[in-house]
Amino acid sequence: MLFECVLLKVGNARFKVESAKMAFSKNGNEMLVLKIRIYDGDNQETVITEYMTGALFFKARALLRAAGMNIPHNDNKGEWGLLDFEGKHGKCIIDIDVGNGDFPPKNYIKSYEEPQKDAAPSTVAKPNEPTNEPTDDIPW
Repeated sequence: MLFECVLLKVGNARFKVESAKMAFSKNGNEMLVLKIRIYDGDNQETVITEYMTGALFFKARALLRAAGMNIPHNDNKGEWGLLDFEGKHGKCIIDIDVGNGDFPPKNYIKSYEEPQKDAAPSTVAKPNEPTNEPTDDIPW
């Protein structure tokens, strides 16, 4: 199923980091490349790619904080591994990049939302996402 073509509405959404890898930008700068699945409140989803170079370091830190990691706001070292990102999930606000003649409109993550203090972890099921809980269902 191809989700990249779905354009979600602007607003609150949930995210899950599907993969993380290191790469180099066209300018030769090291960057973090994240494939992130976005779920909105209307049972729609899409996958976006976030490219984070040193200039977007604050956004990587915000993602990890939104996923519940205890990272100080003044942590400027960025000594996190790729495994610190993979599988992380939380809340975000999405927007639409209107594109231009060469590129169609697409969603992007405007910001990541930190969990509220003393809030219980989210148990909202994501559409089309399997659970790891055992069942008595026999698949044949």
